[in-house]
Amino acid sequence: MSDEGFHPIWTRSKWKYGDLQDKIVEFELPLKKGVGVRGIGKFLISQNPEGLLFVQIRVDLQGRNWAERIVQDFQLPQAAVDRIEGHPDQSVAQFRLI
Repeated sequence: MSDEGFHPIWTRSKWKYGDLQDKIVEFELPLKKGVGVRGIGKFLISQNPEGLLFVQIRVDLQGRNWAERIVQDFQLPQAAVDRIEGHPDQSVAQFRLI
């Protein structure tokens, strides 16, 4: 698989790299009109030299059988990064994006 044409979405955030990296997040994301995805995932963060963050949510899904796993990464635009907040129920996740 080639990363040709892949461009990270660099964002500004009130959260720092260490606040989000590998932390659990409950999320709900619109994908297109009337269709969205929701669930529990883990933040995957990259930081550039200017301090901007590339924020993704990684979700591990069960495949067609016990041995198959599917990894789905969702890249967050600035509007979504701006909505990240601490989760009120830390037994569910550390953050939420609803």
